[in-house]
Amino acid sequence: MRHEHDKPFFKDLLVLLDLSNEEIPTEKIIEKIFDQLRDSNLFPLVWIERLKLMEDGFLEWVYNTMETLSEKAQVINDLDLFFGADSRNGTSIYDIALCKGSYDRTLPLLYSIIVSGKYNISDIHAWMRLMRNLILNTTIDRKNISGILHNIKSIAEKVQGRDIYEYLSTIEIDADKEKEEWKFNHKQVIEERMKASPEFSELRELMGLMENNKFFRGRIRCMFNLLRGKDEQEDERDILNKDNFDKYSSILRILFGESGIASQFNEQHILRRALISFPPHLFGKMDRGCWSFCSDVNQWRDYLSGDEELLSLRKVIQRLCIPSMSLCREDIVNTLKNKIEKYVEGLSSQYESILSNDSKEEKYYIHFVRHPGVWEYMESKKIGFNGNTYDIFLRRSNSNNSNVIELRTYSLYLDYRDSSGCCKMLEGWKVFPYDKKEGNCFCLHYEVNDNSNKTQIAIDVSHTRTKEDGYTFYLFIRQDETNISEEKVTESNLHYFKTRFGTLIDDFKLSSQERRLQATIEYSREEIINTLAKLMRIISPLAEIKG
Repeated sequence: MRHEHDKPFFKDLLVLLDLSNEEIPTEKIIEKIFDQLRDSNLFPLVWIERLKLMEDGFLEWVYNTMETLSEKAQVINDLDLFFGADSRNGTSIYDIALCKGSYDRTLPLLYSIIVSGKYNISDIHAWMRLMRNLILNTTIDRKNISGILHNIKSIAEKVQGRDIYEYLSTIEIDADKEKEEWKFNHKQVIEERMKASPEFSELRELMGLMENNKFFRGRIRCMFNLLRGKDEQEDERDILNKDNFDKYSSILRILFGESGIASQFNEQHILRRALISFPPHLFGKMDRGCWSFCSDVNQWRDYLSGDEELLSLRKVIQRLCIPSMSLCREDIVNTLKNKIEKYVEGLSSQYESILSNDSKEEKYYIHFVRHPGVWEYMESKKIGFNGNTYDIFLRRSNSNNSNVIELRTYSLYLDYRDSSGCCKMLEGWKVFPYDKKEGNCFCLHYEVNDNSNKTQIAIDVSHTRTKEDGYTFYLFIRQDETNISEEKVTESNLHYFKTRFGTLIDDFKLSSQERRLQATIEYSREEIINTLAKLMRIISPLAEIKG
């Protein structure tokens, strides 16, 4: 159309596309055409004919397609399949064919309906279930939409006149061949073949219920991870049979919803706290150098459909959920919520005893279980973690410059903030976290009236990151340190505490370090709490315990 004799047509096309620059690259024009088609901003048929945008026979194809959609409309609406979004008028055909389109959902779904008519596919439910599962779980955009549509057509040709499940169960998939023949997500294709196996035919109805859930959207690979064959599992609760499939899938459909964790199980982060309490005391995946505890619905879907064993999730289902279901006939959601909530609260009540016992087992997880505030701080649901469980940093956000704070330091801060257990605050004292990259601690702050002057005394407390039970603190007065040498600041701190508090420096074995007075010994959690209580009493002898 860029030839000289086509120039008038080319100008008309630019007008139609609301483009003014005749030098615009052809690729950009094609992109604009695709975008208009996606947005249901369709070309008038007369313009398609006039500009010869389509091959001969296109209008006949349009007519036949509209006939197919008209014939299939009620059938599609009656399928009771979730196609990735709720229709605005309650019908699937309206959502797929008459609303603004998308490369990754409605356009390939619409084409699937069209080819089902052309190739006379009899089991439309099985066909659209398969297409839904493949389409919603494949990354589709303008670059690969053409290959996806060709793949849909080739599959329709092969299942014409055949049982779809019989065809799927016999397909061979090797890595190289798959790249040529299957343009859909490789793992999803394998899942569809597995689900179509004759040995799982009695599970098909239960599979359909789970696939139709707005969280799972056709991807239920987790069920073949959580449940295995008899020869692979010793525990009968883990065997892949109809009864276990029904229990596990029912529970998962309750625990997870359209946005990820169902809202009832996100309160006080009870599901996350329960998950991390079971070995391996970690769930989620690495994400850009950090460990992510699944911050959004897509990460939850990836976690459940990954290759790693879902050990923590299996334990939550086995030990907490299934026993509760067997005792409950009604209101199963609240029954499960209450069970998980009580379990988390019960484990949290053992916090001090778990930390103080002599066991060499990992204990970092109990801080995550005990404190919902830890999860609230992690808006990103990410930690800086290099495999050393004594060196875990909570990340505030996804930013590279995110505020961070060490796990055990923040947990101790939360106990002081809430005056929990032995961590009692005295009147006049304030506590706040310091989570800047250049320093990491929480601060106990007290203001002393020295005649007409007010002196701010600070105790910075932090975990040493060398063992579970290792804490230290710095003692100092807040002062303007601008343009003052380290030596002068140190002298000022020494002078103040010696003249006002006598033997305090010696009694608490403090030494001058980095402009502060630092504890020279490493304290256990119990010791640091007792030491801070004594120190606060000395600094504010008339103060009362808060609360």
